[in-house]
Parts: sequence; C-alpha cells; structure tokens
Amino acid sequence: MDASKVPPISRGGRGQIVRGVPPTCLVVASVVSILCVAVAVGAHMARAATEVPAGYAAVVRLGRGQPGRLAMRSFDQRKRQVRAERRVTGVSDGTPVAEESLRQLLEEMWIEAEAGNRGIHVESSHVTRAFRRVKRRDFSSVGQFHAYLKSVRLTEGEARHRVEIQLLFQRIEELVTEGVPVGHRSVALRRFSEAYLKRWRSKTICRAGLATERCSNGPSLSSESSSDFSEPAPRG
Repeated sequence: MDASKVPPISRGGRGQIVRGVPPTCLVVASVVSILCVAVAVGAHMARAATEVPAGYAAVVRLGRGQPGRLAMRSFDQRKRQVRAERRVTGVSDGTPVAEESLRQLLEEMWIEAEAGNRGIHVESSHVTRAFRRVKRRDFSSVGQFHAYLKSVRLTEGEARHRVEIQLLFQRIEELVTEGVPVGHRSVALRRFSEAYLKRWRSKTICRAGLATERCSNGPSLSSESSSDFSEPAPRG
C-alpha cells in the first residue's frame, strides 16, 4: 500500500485513535461543541429568567436572590374582590378586572420591598390604631364594617394589611421629601416615582397572557404610567 495514501492518524479524546481526521478538525469540532453547549445553556437560562413557575402569576426579584412570588390563587382571589368592590361601590375606571387585580398586588409587593430596602418599618400597634381610625371614619358600626367586608369578599386580616401598605407608602413619601422645600416636593416625588416604577418593573416578570405595563415582559410603559407612584386606594 502506498504510504502516501494512508489517512492521517489523529489521537482522539481519552487516548482513542481517529483515522482520517486531521488534528485541526478535531480541535475545531471540540470548540464548536463547547460553543453549542454554551449557547444551549445560555438559552435555557434566558428562558428561565422570563418564565414564571407553574401556579404563579408573577415573580419579583426582591434582591439577595430572593424572589417574591405572586400565587395564582392570590391573583384569582383579588379578581373576585375587585369584581365585588365594583359591584358594591359602583366605581370603576374601565380597567379590565385582571389588569387592575395584578396592578394592586404588584403595587403592594413593590411598596413592601421598597420599604424594606429603605429600612422602613411600621409597628404593629401603629397599624392597629390606623385600622381602628379607618373603621370609625368609614363605618357607623362594627356590624356595618363586617357586612362590608363580607360583601367585597375581604377578610379583616386582608383589610388590615391594606392599611399597613398605606402607612408604608406614606413613610416612603416622607423619606423621599425629607429636607426638600415645600415648593419642590412634587418634583422630588415625580423623579422618585419614575425611577421607582422603572426599577421594580425591570425586576418583575409576569405569566404569559397576564403581562401588563408593570411587567418587564409586558407592553412598554405609557407616558402616564412612567411616573405613577400614587397612594393605594383605601379598600376596606
């Protein structure tokens, strides 16, 4: 046999001999394989970063690797409450129930997270006093208060939590405007609001089909929404 016609011999991985494959090709193939694996892993990680686990409506990255997860059962419960509140009060701005429910729940999660990042805490006794004031202000009797809660499918604990969210919101506003002249506070709040919404929106991923402007995987922010940091409406 003509030695010039014998295919070159290359040493493959783990001592294997590969006939007819130049060493350069083996190196290129190895590099391509590594790149393909890296691309596949990257694609998987990208999908994981934009997917919401089963049973959840949204995920918010709260920091330190801790996700805040909004369960579908909480979302469904809020939708029932929003429908009931609209029926009882006769008040609606026309926003779809699902969108309004998601907005309320994300708003509460963001405010709690923002307060936590700023070291803001509301004592339980303060929440209790504020809750009592709300009941005395809005209802003529304990019976009327409980009748209202039942009509809007709200528990007393949920109503109390909403009062706590309002108090945290007020503390955040106070901190943002601390030391700012009265005439410049609205500007300070607007600038904070724009940064706040963009920051928390970028950390929020919503289930496909539910994503709104407040979700990083949803529609772009409108000019009206870009500076939206308004006090949560007192519901209950």
